[in-house]
Amino acid sequence: MAVGKAGVSFVARHSSGQSGALSAFLPLTTVQQGNVLSEKLTGLTLFSLDYTMRPHRTFSFSVIPAYFIDNYDSGWGMMGGEIYGKAVWSPFTNVMFKLGGGAFLPSLGDVAPDAKALWRVEMNVIVSFF
Repeated sequence: MAVGKAGVSFVARHSSGQSGALSAFLPLTTVQQGNVLSEKLTGLTLFSLDYTMRPHRTFSFSVIPAYFIDNYDSGWGMMGGEIYGKAVWSPFTNVMFKLGGGAFLPSLGDVAPDAKALWRVEMNVIVSFF
């Protein structure tokens, strides 16, 4: 992405849940679907929007809201929303600093509206040796 530019991407994922005699889709991998919520893909629908901006050639930031829908037992239960943000600074080609954080808010859904929010904060330093 060029300096001073912004990008937007939309992601929608859906996997079947259990429906009558049909069993639920079982994934081979356990990649978490959200940045905060670590659910697997089985019986889950996800809508996510990623807005990324690069105000300088060494710095970018992203805001990623997402919404989860549980469809495991042939129903559609609204699980809640997630908001996540991250900043990336790469002052040199072989050094990168990442700072991210967000929250999953089950109160925005009807599956467990009284559940507590889940929080996640992470910081990474990546050094590459050539």
